[in-house]
Order: sequence, then C-alpha cells, then structure tokens
Amino acid sequence: MIPDDTYTEARLTLSAADAGETDARLASLHADLVAPAGGTPWVWIEQPAPAPSPRAIVSPALCFWVPTRNDTAAWRDAVAEAVAAWSEAPDLRFTVGLRPPDADAWRHAHRPFRVGRVAIVPTGDRHPSRRPDDIALHLQPGGAFGTGRHATTRACLRALQRRLAPGQRVLDAGCGSGILAVAAARLGAGAVLGIDIEEVSVEVARDLALSHDVADRCTFRHEALGDHALPEAPFDGVLANIEDDVIRAQAPHLAALLAPGGWFVVSGCRSERRDELVATLAASGLIADRVDASFRWATCAGRLAPDGV
Repeated sequence: MIPDDTYTEARLTLSAADAGETDARLASLHADLVAPAGGTPWVWIEQPAPAPSPRAIVSPALCFWVPTRNDTAAWRDAVAEAVAAWSEAPDLRFTVGLRPPDADAWRHAHRPFRVGRVAIVPTGDRHPSRRPDDIALHLQPGGAFGTGRHATTRACLRALQRRLAPGQRVLDAGCGSGILAVAAARLGAGAVLGIDIEEVSVEVARDLALSHDVADRCTFRHEALGDHALPEAPFDGVLANIEDDVIRAQAPHLAALLAPGGWFVVSGCRSERRDELVATLAASGLIADRVDASFRWATCAGRLAPDGV
C-alpha cells in the first residue's frame, strides 16, 4: 500500500519545437487539471544527456507533483489528452511514491532571481532581496506568465537593458506571455507592441501588463510576424525570442520594421546554428555586433545598417 503522504511526479519531455513558447498552455494545463488535484506549480528541469553521447542536445522536461491519492487513471488520461493537443511528440511519464522534499523541488526552482536591474519575484514572496533601482516583475509560480528562467528569456532581458533608451518604441515579435514586452515598458519604453500567433498568449500578456501598471504603454495583438505591415512601424527596437527558422525567414521583414539605426535582439537559436543566423540577418542589413551563448542557445543583438542591405 502506498502511504497517503506520497506524491506522483508527472514528467513531460518536449521536442525542441515545443519547448520554446509553452508558458500559456502549461498554465492552462495547471489550472484545469493539476491545481484541482492538489498539484504543485510546474518546474523546468534540464535533463542530463544519456550515455554514450554526453554532449548530445536533450530537450528540457517540465515536472509537477500531485498527491498520489489523487493520481487516478482518469486523471492521467485527461493530462495525456491535454498534452497531445499541443505537443508534437510528447513523452509523458509518471513516477509514484515520492516523498518531500522531492515534491518540494518546485519551491527551490521558483526563488527570486535577478537579470541585471530586472528582479523576477514570485507573487507572495515575503522576503524579496531588492535593490533600490530594481525593476520588479511579479510572476505567480505555475501561473500564466511563466517563470522568466529560460536561458533565451534571460539573455533577451540582458540585451534589452543594454539597448533600450527611454521613450523608445519597441516591437516584441512572438511575445508569448509578455514578459519581455512588460519588462521593456517597466524599463522606460514609450510604447510596446507585442504580437503572437497564440490567442491565449495575447490574453495573458495583456493581464501581465495590467498587473504591472503598464497597460497604457503596451498593446498586444493576435497576428503572425510578416502577415502584413504594422501601422505602428517603424520601431526603435525589435525583440524576437522565437524559433530561429522563423527569424531567418522573416529577417527582411524585421529590417523593414526598424527605424534607421534601430536595434534588434533575437534569440531562440541553437548555438551550433548561430553563424548561419548571423549571416542571414546581415543579408537583410541587420548587423549583429554581439552574440552570446548560454545553455546551448545563442542570442544575437545589433543594429540596422545605415544604408540597409
């Protein structure tokens, strides 16, 4: 018999295509199925590469834990059905009989952290370590706004703080849950437009802006990059934390959206493909003057060439 105080771990390994922009969907999964079962917030976990290829690229996994007494066959079927609706190749596994502190791992993963001046503080944290000039983003663990911990998000936040000047107009292409867009507004952007192909992402991005008192400077729309000309263009800066094949395909459009001398920050590219991305950007007049690599991801930042291509 399994003791009543044990937990079941649900571990979902995602394909590279699914691992980038999933915060809003995960939040829906948590709200609909995990929280009602008494589950914990979800946590991203970097999995070790399997032998004999220690340098192999392994997709991240997300985990959450529910009391084993609520782990029923019907509940597992509902979770599997929800995941299959939006993941290309889900690998969902359940481990029964875990005890705290195993099931408390999410608490350690959701501690406050800082990226430059931006402090990511879980909602309800009673002892945030704050500096006088911190710009705080309050995110609910397991909530719709994600965690801000992904390597590409952190890299974009760093680059944003190096490039942004007060009052500038910024485009966040593929805004997801709105973390970068809201951070830009909190850091002094005069106006920010966020676009995304997921309607649910646009909704939660609006809520995030509203909760941080920057809704008057943030606009979010459900549309894809390149669908049509954006009336708000040109922009002083463009952020794009999306898949690198989309960035490469839309590089001419990104360049056309920028004001002369405007800056760009793009991420979501695997490190081994960064040279290809830099060359594609340059062919459209987007000259990268800095490329940072972190946890297998590359982030490129630079400016539009004075004479375009």
